[in-house]
Amino acid sequence: MALSVSNGDQTLAPLVVTGVVGAFVSYTISDGVHAVVGSGIIGAGGKLSLLLDVSGLADGTVTARATLTLGGLTSAAGTTTAVKYTVLPGSVGLAVLGYVGIAGRSSAPLTISGNVGNYVMYEIDGPGGSLFDDGYLDLNTGVLTLSLNLTGYADGIYTVTATQMDKFGNVSAVSLSTPTLTLDTAPPVGSFTVNGAPSNTALTANPTVSLALSVTDDRSGINLYRVSVDGGTTWSAWTTYASATSVTLPSPDGTYTVAVMVADKAGNTAFLTQRVILDRTGPTIAPTIGPANNGAFYDVGTRISFTWIASDPNGIASSSATIEGQTISSTGGTIDVDVLTAGVHTVVITSKDRAGNSTTISLTFTIHPTAQGILNAINDAAARGWVSASFAANLIAQIQQVMKAGTSANTKAKIKQFISTVQYPPAGGITAAFQALLLNWANDLLART
Repeated sequence: MALSVSNGDQTLAPLVVTGVVGAFVSYTISDGVHAVVGSGIIGAGGKLSLLLDVSGLADGTVTARATLTLGGLTSAAGTTTAVKYTVLPGSVGLAVLGYVGIAGRSSAPLTISGNVGNYVMYEIDGPGGSLFDDGYLDLNTGVLTLSLNLTGYADGIYTVTATQMDKFGNVSAVSLSTPTLTLDTAPPVGSFTVNGAPSNTALTANPTVSLALSVTDDRSGINLYRVSVDGGTTWSAWTTYASATSVTLPSPDGTYTVAVMVADKAGNTAFLTQRVILDRTGPTIAPTIGPANNGAFYDVGTRISFTWIASDPNGIASSSATIEGQTISSTGGTIDVDVLTAGVHTVVITSKDRAGNSTTISLTFTIHPTAQGILNAINDAAARGWVSASFAANLIAQIQQVMKAGTSANTKAKIKQFISTVQYPPAGGITAAFQALLLNWANDLLART
């Protein structure tokens, strides 16, 4: 009889009796309370081989006894014992990574736990085929730790099953909960933008920029991300994936490479970058005003040329110059002095770069009219319709008298006469605005004569 009887073979337990061919065999198998009895004949091979149902016997030591009878003589009983043990081991415990990526596919951990010393058989099944192997649970811990090599297997979901067998041959049921392992060797795919700008064109005056992430993974799924502002040399901590976040660039203005690393649940990563320019410095402005035409001052009657150059490493978005309601073309132009009073005036120039930084500077100049300048301004006013032709002729005649006066006293007298004429124009002879300018200019000329 075998040394042990398990749950699986208790209905077919082997018993072999050897003896003289033709001898009659009488046998009994007992657990001390219950017994299985039977008989048979020794065959031509000198033995009687039986498969007996001992399921009715209790677990523990069972004793088999047999006698041989031949020619009316019966032998003494032969005995042997076996241990019957039919309690099935419990299902094994399985611990396996839920997701395995390309970096871990050659050594994916699998832990099987059960009764110490038991023999275990395990199987991995999935789209790439099956993997079978076996081993023994540790004699102290009851744990078997394995490293699965899934290199060459197709991506997909794999089912893990295992059983344990004790020394009697009892085999556990397949575990009630069958874990799965997702093999995913493909990295996430996608992109991100900085401040919504097209790829590698982000330009900002604010060091805190917004990132919009659009990354997908068709297998294990997106899990974590981290951000770098130095192209991947240093990183933020890993955090749960989000489609929107922000990052602060370092202090110096310049070009930065913002990198985003996105990991799926299997540990595969996508490395994405965008170039960002941080520019917090406004444009430089270099203005040029035409030369003074009255000593250190500017006369009326002749426009002043005015240009400026606005420059910025990242380009100019807008640039303008104004003076008392006048707007000067960004490509350069002139200052209309025939609408300005005598005295100091300020041109304000403002330029904005593409990052939104603004620079504003101002330039001052002084108007002091001459008699010739006033004459020129009268002709300009007549052309603009600010003074009638007949009154303009009168004013021109009088200002020419100023120019011919000679002595200071005569000049002052002629200027006062001109002022009086301007003060009392004919109806419709001059606009109020140009009248005020003429009086201002004439009084300034008088004060300096």
